Amino acid sequence: MFLVAAALVWAAVAWGNHAYHVDRTPLTQRDDLEITALLLVFAVGAASIGRKLMMPSAEAVLSRDKRAPVVYLRPFDEDERRIDALPVGRRIGGRPVMQSSASATHERRIAQALRSIGPFVAVGAPGDALAPLGAARLYLADDNWQRKVDELVRGAAAIVLLPETSEGTVWEAVRVARLVDPRRILIVVPNPAVRPLGYARIRSLMEGILPLPLPVDCANADAFMFDAAARPQPVVFGRRASVALTPFAEQVRSLSPEHTAHA
Repeated sequence: MFLVAAALVWAAVAWGNHAYHVDRTPLTQRDDLEITALLLVFAVGAASIGRKLMMPSAEAVLSRDKRAPVVYLRPFDEDERRIDALPVGRRIGGRPVMQSSASATHERRIAQALRSIGPFVAVGAPGDALAPLGAARLYLADDNWQRKVDELVRGAAAIVLLPETSEGTVWEAVRVARLVDPRRILIVVPNPAVRPLGYARIRSLMEGILPLPLPVDCANADAFMFDAAARPQPVVFGRRASVALTPFAEQVRSLSPEHTAHA
């Protein structure tokens, strides 16, 4: 796939160079630009597929890197969430959105920021044709996933939890709150500055699970880390999630590597 991407980039450059040196009408110039842009879009897509094909499995990563892992727990729908999700049915009012938009998940940014702690792993969604970029995926049978997730949680250096109201993610949230030192937990939430109703829903969900509730009056937060008394501290990713997550990574590294979970 990387060779395909390189060939498409070469074709786009060659086409653009040819169009630049040949007299063209305004109409054909526009067509040339569209063709060049289309070739570059295909090149980016081919490169992305190539990277996904090269993603190692969680089993391979964990066998190679013996550090305790950072375990990413989320609803599988998060893998497909877009920044501008299209409405169901005909839109009435609001602003128009593109037919296709960028992924809304923070997974890749968090993975890059926290790999200094340990290998970043997650359970893969059933039916994945290609593993998404970010966490190394572990694919589990339906009758085995809870036992394996419980095992991962107990042995994790840190947990990145994206809670939701589905039965599986609620079970994960309860297990994490019960088993893991709060200083090792990062909870990713809908930012209240952008999705206030989403934040209110997750705050209400976690109120009966966390020792201390998430704040009601929170103007801006992409996630929460916790101190030794389980008090939530907002984290805003901004343009550089790696910088924003440095205090969390340092806090985790300062803890004893032994007994990552409560008894």
